[in-house]
Amino acid sequence: MNRQTASASLTLLALAALIVASMGVTAASRPSFQAEVMVPKEELRLTAEQAADIASDRIRGMESVAGETVPLKILSVRAVAANEVTTYEPTAPTSDQDAEAGPVWIVRAEGTFETSRGRSGEMRVWNSGYLAIDDRTGSILGMGMP
Repeated sequence: MNRQTASASLTLLALAALIVASMGVTAASRPSFQAEVMVPKEELRLTAEQAADIASDRIRGMESVAGETVPLKILSVRAVAANEVTTYEPTAPTSDQDAEAGPVWIVRAEGTFETSRGRSGEMRVWNSGYLAIDDRTGSILGMGMP
């Protein structure tokens, strides 16, 4: 093998190793989670991954408020009709407008969930919970713990 061929082979080998390494980092940075879509897919604007990202951002924000960190893990992501949210999360807040509303993503996760809505206004920190996310706007409609 001449010098040019050896150099080209090493370059290709290094490039292949870089591609494999970057794929491993990508897979490690997006842990898998269970996703279910209980509404027609054509009604959805967000993907399960986008809903998980919105929830992850909110949970990371609660970490800074609470001053505590519970390792973040998305457990499940489910798209449901708005009037069926309580079928999956019985403690979720509802309204009379739910029947006309679009799909809602319910994201269950482990992580830092905080609330300062206790009886005395003190902050409570939970290590798991759910977030309900409006598919049309990406807004968080509510959350529940545990």
